[in-house]
Amino acid sequence: MNINNWLNKFKCGWEGKNIDDVLSLFSADVVYYETPFHKLNGLDEIKKEWVAIMDQNEIDLSYEVFSKDDNKYAVQWDLKYSDKEKNQLHFSGVYLIKLNEMGLCNEFRHYCEKGDF
Repeated sequence: MNINNWLNKFKCGWEGKNIDDVLSLFSADVVYYETPFHKLNGLDEIKKEWVAIMDQNEIDLSYEVFSKDDNKYAVQWDLKYSDKEKNQLHFSGVYLIKLNEMGLCNEFRHYCEKGDF
């Protein structure tokens, strides 16, 4: 799987609130950082983190790969959604993604900033 296919499946899973589809993109031994100081250990911890998408509505995720080195990618992303209280939220940041030979993500690092909608 190439990075564009991976990102498209990631986007579809997120916007469709399908946590299992998102998790299927990660290897069982993935190194996953939700923030630079918050490492999630294993797919079960990642799934617990991803449950938050169930409270997101009108999800709009866009992305662009801006750097590639072998199987490592830097991706600029932008996310807008409304929460359960109908507040409009906007986040932007960078994903650092490494794909293994099977096209699964075995390293994921997430950096973001909250902005004004």
